[in-house]
Amino acid sequence: MANNIIFNIKLTSAGNCSGPVDLYSDVDNYVTAFESGVSITQLTSALGYNTSNVPAGTIIIRIQNANTNHACNDNYVDVSLPGTEYTEGYFFDSTPYASSGAGCIAGDDTDSQYFHNGIVIGNLYIPPEGSFLYDFSDPVGATLLNLTPGWYGIANDTNIPVEAMILIGANGYEVECCNVLCP
Repeated sequence: MANNIIFNIKLTSAGNCSGPVDLYSDVDNYVTAFESGVSITQLTSALGYNTSNVPAGTIIIRIQNANTNHACNDNYVDVSLPGTEYTEGYFFDSTPYASSGAGCIAGDDTDSQYFHNGIVIGNLYIPPEGSFLYDFSDPVGATLLNLTPGWYGIANDTNIPVEAMILIGANGYEVECCNVLCP
């Protein structure tokens, strides 16, 4: 069952052997494409690609290359959608650390609240790779954070020292990779 919402999907860039692509949902573990043969030209255009076929409950859309060149078929990118609920956490210090180890040692106690979407794995406050960080728990009123890319210490409470480090990507709001638990 699809949502009655129109989703606009855009890519900022695509690789050399890109497209067309098929779109999948995490709802069925990326088994059945809900859109097929979508043009890379359209996805990378200023207008992007509009669809109302995104299955209800989708948190992540997979944009997978469907190019007939078999070397390209395994290429994909997962994109988190704003969810209906966000999980709360706190990050420490407004300036990123150069490495995960530096942040774990520093243990700064200046903190700011954040909310993240995406599939929660392990501790609820630790946003998984690909999650987006927001400033509010209600998706309608939430705004993406605008952080300087780098490593940030996080915890589940303002009274708890840094418990983990996350790497924020170049866009300033996406968890790029490498959730690292602090000792």
